[in-house]
Amino acid sequence: AVRGRVEALEKLQEESDAVQRDFDAKLAVLRMECEQKKAPLFKSRAEAVGGDGVPDFWLTCLRNHMMLSEEIQKADEPVLKHLQDIKCSSTLGPGKPGFQLAFLFGPNPHFENETLTKTYLLDPTDEDEVLDCALGTDIKWKEGMDVTVRMVEKRQKKKGKVRTITVEEPTDSFFNFFDPPEIPEDDEEMEEEEAEQLHEQLENDYDMGCAIKDKIIPRAVAWFTGAAIDPDEDYDDDEEEGEEDDFESDEEEDESDEEDEESEDDDDHVDTSKIKRGQGRGAPAEGQQECKQQ
Repeated sequence: AVRGRVEALEKLQEESDAVQRDFDAKLAVLRMECEQKKAPLFKSRAEAVGGDGVPDFWLTCLRNHMMLSEEIQKADEPVLKHLQDIKCSSTLGPGKPGFQLAFLFGPNPHFENETLTKTYLLDPTDEDEVLDCALGTDIKWKEGMDVTVRMVEKRQKKKGKVRTITVEEPTDSFFNFFDPPEIPEDDEEMEEEEAEQLHEQLENDYDMGCAIKDKIIPRAVAWFTGAAIDPDEDYDDDEEEGEEDDFESDEEEDESDEEDEESEDDDDHVDTSKIKRGQGRGAPAEGQQECKQQ
């Protein structure tokens, strides 16, 4: 009797799964239709902003988003002033789930590239949404203009003689976004602490990509004017207004943590804990289409 009921339950599950698959297919079609309708609107926006239309438009958009603003350093700002448009496409080719961001720059004294791309590919063989790899762009910096490194003087001792040499060291920069963390071929050999650090880097990198895709691009004008800024966001500047937050009760802190967790659940979530083999900086994978306007 129990076996019969289990078989009946399995049939119900199969029917439910079929309904879900039908929903997913229709949702994918609807999203594509939405992208096609937005395309001419985003094109008109780019034409209005480009050149001297609205100076610092995209720089302002990015700075007004709290998470993204934390990645923008002072040295990045002169470079981002030349950013003319940001596009996104989820059409990467058959069997290639994911999305690609394209940052279009005008002529500038910093690098040769006209377009910088960042592509996120998901594992098509996994039922869960698992990040397979992230592909960046090899930025062709002009001499002395690379904002992702800094020049540091170091003393070198050799055969009793000391000399001072100047070497390049990596430094914080928004443009590190185009050089994503590299995933090793065999992650089983990684130490636990190293694996956790890589997972955190991948998660932060993917969160940045989703913020640009889901927040900045669709509502760029609102981010430029500030209308999209959440006044309840906990900006560092608020700390100067007083020390009331220092005396917040444990109960209030718990409620705040719960709200943050609920908010995070609403965002796009892709499992980065299942580490897949990936690539860092480089050209898109073979057969992958360049980013097209939404």
